[in-house]
Amino acid sequence: ARRCYEPRLSFADGDAKDSVVSLRIRVAAYMRGPLEVARGDAERLEVLASRKEAAVALCRAGRNELAAWRFRCIYEALGYIDDYRNIRGGEARNRRVSELKRACLLNRAFCLLRARAFKLARAACDLVLDDDPHSAKALFRRAQAHLGLAECQQAYRDARAAAALQPTDQEARRLLAEVRAKLREEAAITQPMYLKMCSGLGTLP
Repeated sequence: ARRCYEPRLSFADGDAKDSVVSLRIRVAAYMRGPLEVARGDAERLEVLASRKEAAVALCRAGRNELAAWRFRCIYEALGYIDDYRNIRGGEARNRRVSELKRACLLNRAFCLLRARAFKLARAACDLVLDDDPHSAKALFRRAQAHLGLAECQQAYRDARAAAALQPTDQEARRLLAEVRAKLREEAAITQPMYLKMCSGLGTLP
């Protein structure tokens, strides 16, 4: 329901936060949108690039769930732009599509982290890392997602890799320190339990 927060619908932010919203819509007329009337992949790419900027504006306005949904839609639509073989400028278009897809996934992960949808954020980072295993941003945001899911070992692995790729990045260093502190907290809790369990086994004959 938080996606439906929209002043033009007379919703206040608090009204839509944890509510179920039902809308009854009657279609009086239909006009094809820019993506439908675009002629060829070059025009479609420009439309999707502009939609990506609109999603960024939503993210900056704090509309995290709606922005994350928009980024996913743009990412999926970019998958249908494949007219770059044996045409002039095809390689450049292919690179731009790849860059836009990666940016949409990273931005989606950022919005989902802010919305505390950690599993979905982790999945978005996984898609980036499948294509580029050395993406520092994807590793950093996946580490944040792992940390939000209390997966501290996985968070440490990704945070350490992100810090190694960007050794001067202060955010990466702070995240790595935070994960190490969480690991120490876990060890302080689990180690006495483990020792007590082992002592209960007695001694070997």
